[in-house]
Amino acid sequence: MAPSCALDEAGLRSQLERYRRAGQGAQLIERAPCRFVVELDERVDGRLIEEALVVERECCPFFVLEWEPSRRRLSVAVAHVEHEPALDAIVFALGLGEGSFTRSSGPGQLEPPAATARPRDGHEVNRLEQGAGRRAS
Repeated sequence: MAPSCALDEAGLRSQLERYRRAGQGAQLIERAPCRFVVELDERVDGRLIEEALVVERECCPFFVLEWEPSRRRLSVAVAHVEHEPALDAIVFALGLGEGSFTRSSGPGQLEPPAATARPRDGHEVNRLEQGAGRRAS
């Protein structure tokens, strides 16, 4: 079963905007099958991140979200592999879908290009980007 988001069209647009602003200057530092970690730019307001996480926890409870303000690190995970496309949608919403880094075969090593960081679930990506209110199927 593919994940679905409880936000309506207006809510999706607002959340996408929060992620776009949060992702300015961000770096994808870890990408695993059911988890990613980004380091956010110090100029991004922590209140923006907190707001995005409150919304995300309400609309998509399948995410495990951790924010470490002192390290500027945001980690997003899912417990089930079938929810992994939703991770790709968040990476894309942060603006990290292209030109980011992916994990190499060695633990903790990162290398370009970001082929695996690109969204694989076109429906989810289109829904987030366009705010069309469609649900992934």
